[in-house]
Amino acid sequence: MLKLGEVLQLVGQWDEVNQLCEEGMAMAEQLGDRQILAQCQTARGQLLWRQSQYAEALTWLERARVVFEDVGDQAGVADVLKFEGTLAAVQGNLEEARTLWQRSLAIRQELDDKVNIANLLNNLAIVARNRGDYEESRALNEEALVLRRELGDRRAIAQSLNNLGMVLTDLGEYEAARAQLEVAVGLQREIGDRWEIANALETLATATRDQGDYVASLSLYDESLTILWELGERWMLAYVLEAMGGLAALQGQPQRALRLVGAAAALRETTGSSLSPTEQDMLEKMLGPARQALGEAAAASAEAEGRAMSLEQAVRFARSHAD
Repeated sequence: MLKLGEVLQLVGQWDEVNQLCEEGMAMAEQLGDRQILAQCQTARGQLLWRQSQYAEALTWLERARVVFEDVGDQAGVADVLKFEGTLAAVQGNLEEARTLWQRSLAIRQELDDKVNIANLLNNLAIVARNRGDYEESRALNEEALVLRRELGDRRAIAQSLNNLGMVLTDLGEYEAARAQLEVAVGLQREIGDRWEIANALETLATATRDQGDYVASLSLYDESLTILWELGERWMLAYVLEAMGGLAALQGQPQRALRLVGAAAALRETTGSSLSPTEQDMLEKMLGPARQALGEAAAASAEAEGRAMSLEQAVRFARSHAD
């Protein structure tokens, strides 16, 4: 049942996944199987995270962790710690995320669980990048990628290539970044996880944008945005709106840039997510010329117009390519 839920999550059938979680928990309680109950609670928390319902997700994960601890399932505890770290990270609590992931990593290393060791190295690399420590992030990503290639996990390899591509973009190694990211997108398309496809497309679009290929970049952002909208995803969608705002600024469309960023800011307030200080600084550097071109009052007005849009209006505006 849980495996079926994983498949349905890949294609974004979240109502069906939720129903399976409910049925699984009811069955586990009827059978008195607390371990299966905790597994279903973890799956429910993960689903709610994908739907940007962070407070509810944390509640279910905490319930699962208590049960796993009671039954002595260390792997289950490590799994929940990993997801709790992810929740902390998407809400901007990077040090908390790092602590939770390090606790999870320590358990996985005791268990010699190479799959999850690689997963957690990957996550810690993301924290390092968001702190602005790009060389540490690169090293952690490369360590994770070596393990994942040894294991032959194509989905995980694609994730590592995606994250490594982000760091290479930050370091200005655009050709190398684009090469890695094109492989990542291709692998994710073969696997069929639509959320991961959208994520990889956004990363490739940013590397392509920073390389100066604005036409190709816009097409990639459009595809990512469309998938995320169809999935009902909110956390990643904010990143895409901000990235498209940065592209608009580079293309000399200052009003469009600030409207898109305003819409993303409103979405972040709704979901409770935030940019890391490093990400915020990078965004502001891109938007600087747009703010200067419009002047303080007009720039604030454009951003307010974006904030006032509904999410549907913001997505439609982003797709329109209008100023």
